[in-house]
Amino acid sequence: MKILAIDDSPTLRKFISKHLTAYSDSYEVLLAASGEEGVSSAVENIPDLILLDFILPDFNGDEVCRRLLDNEKTKSIPVILMSSSAPDIEKNEGEFDNITRSMIKPFSPQLLCASASSVLKKTAAQPATTNAAPAASEPVISSADTASTQAAPAAKEHILLCGKASFFPVYDAILGIEQESATGILHLEITSGKREVYFRDGNAVLSSTFLPDLYLNCGKLDIPEESKEYFESAKKNQQETGKPAFLQMVDDGYMPQEQAKSFTDPFGNVLFAEIWTAPESHFKFVKLEKLPDFVPSEPIKPSALHWITTTLRCVNTDINIVSSIATPQDVLSFTAEGYQKIQTISLTEEEVALITKMGEGNANIGQIARDLDLQWHEISRMLFLLKKIHIIDIWPAA
Repeated sequence: MKILAIDDSPTLRKFISKHLTAYSDSYEVLLAASGEEGVSSAVENIPDLILLDFILPDFNGDEVCRRLLDNEKTKSIPVILMSSSAPDIEKNEGEFDNITRSMIKPFSPQLLCASASSVLKKTAAQPATTNAAPAASEPVISSADTASTQAAPAAKEHILLCGKASFFPVYDAILGIEQESATGILHLEITSGKREVYFRDGNAVLSSTFLPDLYLNCGKLDIPEESKEYFESAKKNQQETGKPAFLQMVDDGYMPQEQAKSFTDPFGNVLFAEIWTAPESHFKFVKLEKLPDFVPSEPIKPSALHWITTTLRCVNTDINIVSSIATPQDVLSFTAEGYQKIQTISLTEEEVALITKMGEGNANIGQIARDLDLQWHEISRMLFLLKKIHIIDIWPAA
């Protein structure tokens, strides 16, 4: 498959070529340094995908898209728009039909490869079009008839980012949403079911799902016998709208607002926590002008890192990926960013004690656990958290 990368930066062209060709032997990467060169290459080579920088030395990406659409040979080639400016992307995504995805610069190799692969697979799965005349037995529909009978095309989603967690970590996705101060919904899918996290101005404000039983299994809840019939109707509403049953109970006068929040935040944190231990997850963040009316306005935690840390404290320590994070003989070290991060997030007393013990010397994890009187499931959960947020590294004993 041919992929044409149009960008005036030699460094980025080299970056794209290096990682895409390493990702798949079937990718042939063509390079162009200007809009004029890119359009000429597209006409001559008819690539399967174009990666297009918005700011180019001769003319911008919108003009490239316009010329590609005006040419019969190139009008159907999908384009991934690249820019360091979110407004540029937002403005042009909806204007040009050939823009199928966008990426905010700088982006990781994982996001680059996942985005290209996703678009190429989607294009390959589409049925081929034909210009053949309709069979004699089929009615010929005029353009006027078509306009009146065909449904209007669905509105294009404004996708800020999407991918597979094995290529692009969910951790980085959440920090990216915060950096962009984006409002919208992060859709996540793992084996046990889909989840949605609602973000307002870059802050997570609600974690929910259209699967009420999955949601309600995230905590203990005693429903009085006389309220069970009503609660079933609240669950049904969640199944239809994604609105947590507790918030429906507020609207119906069954529960005060503060009590509902005391359920929605911890239940949502546990619901999201399974993402960290799932073998694989897929995600997509869709930007929205306005969130559903039931979504709270206040963030769950004051920053993305605070919220991530809170959800990591909810992971199931019986899961192998957590319990086997290290062995008693392994040793710990801080990452380059670890010292700075521990100054900016709120840690529990046990987590502070573990970090303090790390700084005292080269004792292995088993010795630290004994000194702090911690069970293995307790220390493994803390190690999983601290490694996930890039505070520590775990090294095998020499």
